[in-house]
Amino acid sequence: MPKHTIISVSDLNGALKDVVEDTFSDLWVEGEVSNFKAHTSGHLYFSLKDHQSQISCALWQFNRKYLFFTPRDGMKVLAHGALSLYPPRGTYSFVVKSMRPAGEGDLNLAFEALKQKLAAEGLFSTHKKQKLPRYPQRIGVITSETGAAIQDILRVIQYRFPMVHVLLIPVMVQGPGAAEEIARAIYQFNAQSDPIDVLLIGRGGGSIEDLWAFNEEVVARAIYHSTIPIISAVGHETDVTIADFVADVRAATPSNAAELATPDQREVLQIIANLRYTIKNRTLRKLEVEQERLRNLRGSYALNRPRMMLEEQLRRLIEIKRQLLRTTQLQVQQARTSLQLREGQLQQLDPNAPLKRGYVQVFRDQTLLLRANETHPQQLLTLRFLDGSVAVVVNEVSQDR
Repeated sequence: MPKHTIISVSDLNGALKDVVEDTFSDLWVEGEVSNFKAHTSGHLYFSLKDHQSQISCALWQFNRKYLFFTPRDGMKVLAHGALSLYPPRGTYSFVVKSMRPAGEGDLNLAFEALKQKLAAEGLFSTHKKQKLPRYPQRIGVITSETGAAIQDILRVIQYRFPMVHVLLIPVMVQGPGAAEEIARAIYQFNAQSDPIDVLLIGRGGGSIEDLWAFNEEVVARAIYHSTIPIISAVGHETDVTIADFVADVRAATPSNAAELATPDQREVLQIIANLRYTIKNRTLRKLEVEQERLRNLRGSYALNRPRMMLEEQLRRLIEIKRQLLRTTQLQVQQARTSLQLREGQLQQLDPNAPLKRGYVQVFRDQTLLLRANETHPQQLLTLRFLDGSVAVVVNEVSQDR
């Protein structure tokens, strides 16, 4: 007769506690608040329910500082936390770390509550706002890598100032966990050894629920503590988020953010041309002034007799002219070299440059492949040439060792 393993109730509940808490340590739960009670200790106790089930919840006092609204029975909320099992009773509950309203009307109330709270703390103060750099070399972008916002930003930058280096940290821009991803990306850019000159954060338009990640306190505080100037570009011109109030500059759209972050290369080239013209004219005017001084000296009675003094002045004039011409030539050459460098950078950014040299690009669906191990036999691939594309089927995959 087989022997059965016998364990105590405490051991069973202890084992279940480990399983439950390890498995359900990071949850987002949506439901309706019921039986809400605020204890004198500062802890909040309530239930979350839907049309079929409910679960007991607790939000401890030290997490209430992240709660910017007052829950009430019947309010639909989205709660973030973890399951916890209490072994002495064998019961489990949902320990909530943060929570926000899920209904549009409640979201508007929560928006105003958080706005007033952060304004009182000084997060919207104009004294904290940083100026945008005039000629950025590295621009960081925080948005979805598949949304329209990144395409709009890259298109505008390519047109206005293509020599700038753009770095993207892709994030979720809506839904549970999106706000935390956005905040982490801001801190990540600030921690880079290679400095970023300006940050663009945002997404395309949507409902208040879609844009809510940019109304989260964690994002607002990340923006406030950033040492990199931040341009907020969330939604359309009529959309306003907490991120817009905290950011150094608010843009109406992602395209507008790219315009605010970059100078127009045509204006830069015009500035260079104006400088060349100014240098040339100032040099000529200086020469004319010195020549007039020489003529006056030659006609003066005091210097007509001592020829050596006059000759010295003449030598000085010749040297000044030589120095001015050298300076002018050097400045013009530097401007020309800078312009050639920018033109070279523009050519390097041409996506068709490798194709013109005889290379092809390999795509699986719309994904650019860089390594052989990303393919497998019988897979359909697209080869992109300079003048068109060819569909091929992989026959064999081999890799260089």
